[in-house]
Amino acid sequence: MRKFPHNNYSQTLEKHDRIVGSINRLQRVNKAVSHALGLETCFKPEVSIMLELYEAERSGEVLTVSMLGLLDSIAPTTSLRYLNMLEENGAIHRFAHETDRRACCVEISFAAKTALDTAFHSVRLTESVSCRRAS
Repeated sequence: MRKFPHNNYSQTLEKHDRIVGSINRLQRVNKAVSHALGLETCFKPEVSIMLELYEAERSGEVLTVSMLGLLDSIAPTTSLRYLNMLEENGAIHRFAHETDRRACCVEISFAAKTALDTAFHSVRLTESVSCRRAS
């Protein structure tokens, strides 16, 4: 996995079938996100967790360790294993909950958020270039 510094179907068918287009976009996003995080491919638990944290950060929410992975039915022990790996690689930060001393919160690191922003931006650019060529 990439280490982050602590301070990161055919076009014709796609035109006629929205579902195929959506699947292709999802595959491109999956590939871009996996590449940005230094992973092979596929929505692995660590990618799912990072996407949850990315969405939470963009919406101003704070997630606790126990919340992560629930949306994708990731077992708590699996989530913890991947959270440890992500933290070791500088992709996330853990911090104490403000009011509940039992809870530990997790946030995406600036470097990882920037890497994901870049990945999503590259997918949007590719899509807009494809749309212009198709016109």
